[in-house]
Amino acid sequence: TPMEPLTWGRPEVSELRAWGSSALALERRNQQRKMEQRTGVGRFVRYTLVGNADRILKDRTNEVFESRDVLME
Repeated sequence: TPMEPLTWGRPEVSELRAWGSSALALERRNQQRKMEQRTGVGRFVRYTLVGNADRILKDRTNEVFESRDVLME
């Protein structure tokens, strides 16, 4: 890659995920009841440009939300 001569090594790509892979993400709500579902099941859309979050497309509602706490399969 073009970065190898500048950084004297290969770039770290172990954390990169494929677009569209299934993901479980923790949904943060202000007032969440005890028995409500806390995870959103969806598909990985993209990484955010600023910060350390991922964008997830919900399977049921087709809306996109951001979450830092994501488990990808």
